[in-house]
Amino acid sequence: MDLILELETMAANVVDDPTSDPDSEPDVSTRWQPLFSYTLTEARERVKTHRSNLSRERVSDAHWDIVRSAREAEGYDREAYEYSLSLGKGAGVSPQATNMPPTTEGASPIQSTFLLKLAGPLDTAAKAQEAAGLPSCPAVWTGNSDSGDATFCRVNAATRRAILDRLSLSHSAFRPTFILI
Repeated sequence: MDLILELETMAANVVDDPTSDPDSEPDVSTRWQPLFSYTLTEARERVKTHRSNLSRERVSDAHWDIVRSAREAEGYDREAYEYSLSLGKGAGVSPQATNMPPTTEGASPIQSTFLLKLAGPLDTAAKAQEAAGLPSCPAVWTGNSDSGDATFCRVNAATRRAILDRLSLSHSAFRPTFILI
């Protein structure tokens, strides 16, 4: 971890006024409700918790420029998008919000797809395959950001859950990065 980068992120989060009340910005809470399947009260609490987390990760301007039009079409603003990225990092959100989008009654659930950042004890697709008990190795993708190049593998919600369960059983402090596609 780059200490200077972490301090810069914290400083930027402080500048964004972590004490701002989502009740004074009703559109924020109402935006989060359908995006994350929260009640209005849950949405307000999640916004407050997110804003008070001074070490929360932020996306670079370049990253936001790349995904902005697609994410805004889905109803996200930058803050909601950054929060959605934290969902795969054990943020303590409801299983419904992290694993499956809402479905209509009688319809089969839509399977969520994630990119798993290959790092730590899961630094190869083969290790992710082993951790999840998959019959074959997941597809590998590469990308880059302001902090350098990264490698990812594509997994579904069941594989994500299996990996998180395996890490939990092994009492690993490692928290994998999952990005919802």
